[in-house]
Amino acid sequence: MSLFKYTTASVHRLDLNVYNHQFNEEECFNLSRSPLTFQCEVLFIQVINRQSIINLVKNMINLRALHIQCEDDFVQWLKNHLPSTCLIVRNSDSISQIQIWIQ
Repeated sequence: MSLFKYTTASVHRLDLNVYNHQFNEEECFNLSRSPLTFQCEVLFIQVINRQSIINLVKNMINLRALHIQCEDDFVQWLKNHLPSTCLIVRNSDSISQIQIWIQ
């Protein structure tokens, strides 16, 4: 996506759900390494692969909250694969959205 070419260093909140696009593992990796997300603290995104979530949390060093749109229920899987400093909850307003709070 051409989105990754932006280089502003002042993006603290990024809502990619407006693109109605499910990001694959390669796109998530590229996003996590993009200058666009260097200062990002809150990210809203739709992902295809669960491993992408782990990579986003590990690679986006300033990330404090991750709101994920997903098809399946993998809250327990995330709890098993993310550090205990992450609080993982399903959004009660939207069954397909998971929120991850990173401390």
